[in-house]
Amino acid sequence: MKRRMDGPDALSSDVLAWALDAAPAAPTTPTVVTRLPGGQRHRAFLVVTGETKIVVRQRMESDAAAVAKTRREVAVLRCVGETLAPRLLAAEISPDRFGSSVTCLEYVDGAAVPRWHGVARAASLGSALRSLHALPPPRFADSLPIENRVGDLSDHYQWRVHYEIARRRQSLPSAPKWVDAMIEKGQRAIQADYQAAARSGAFSCAQASLLHGDAAGNNVLWRSTRSPVLIDWEDARLGDPAEEIAYALFENRLPPEARTALLDAYVTGEPAAFLARVQAWMPLVALGSSLWWVCRAATASLDERTRRRCLQQARARLSWISA
Repeated sequence: MKRRMDGPDALSSDVLAWALDAAPAAPTTPTVVTRLPGGQRHRAFLVVTGETKIVVRQRMESDAAAVAKTRREVAVLRCVGETLAPRLLAAEISPDRFGSSVTCLEYVDGAAVPRWHGVARAASLGSALRSLHALPPPRFADSLPIENRVGDLSDHYQWRVHYEIARRRQSLPSAPKWVDAMIEKGQRAIQADYQAAARSGAFSCAQASLLHGDAAGNNVLWRSTRSPVLIDWEDARLGDPAEEIAYALFENRLPPEARTALLDAYVTGEPAAFLARVQAWMPLVALGSSLWWVCRAATASLDERTRRRCLQQARARLSWISA
């Protein structure tokens, strides 16, 4: 007898049957389905049948942008390998069958660790990102976005940040006044430094690499004896690896000794030029992260407590930029 969740957020019987067909071993009874915590764009479920564990992720949106993100994630998972990411068992990208995109993944025996700051974990993440960025970019070029020239990546990122500033200001008519003021102050604070770094060639990168796009927080699953596994690859793209390292250092809030451990594990050869690029990217990724939290705070379905928490996250990041 199968046992599954009930209610509007439950895993539907047709999706469950599809996922069990994709499982690496034949299903047994009982089959237990548990809703996994978190998830702002997906509903995720752990399905246990006998000794087999799989994870089913179904998107909450079904528009063209959501489908494109799933298509991107599936393309990356098929190429990255199981050392850095969960094994993809099946994918239904089109929303026609189940109402939205669905992926089925092999369960990873690991867990996200809030506010991890240890040197060993930092070094392990640095090694994992080094392996990721060493993968041959042509394997992903047909499925991932990239600018015409690597040298344009920082310009494009800056344009995207300024575009998001304008768009998200319009979506926050009832936001506290400090939000607008701090965004403007942060924008001014990075402008001069950005232009100076661009003129000095600090953003120069010989070749784009595959970037995860959000290697922080709950997207890093820690295993007891092996390197971490990265999940949620829908923001993967080709770009400057220094941007991803800057993001990992900033978003994981690492203390100095852990930052050093991550960089030592990542950088090989002469580090000066790469570290200069990381430093040049830092304010840009900080502003981009701030805007994500501002946008999240504007989500209509949020309760007031969560909305305040999102604005606090944005304020902390904007304060760092302006300091």
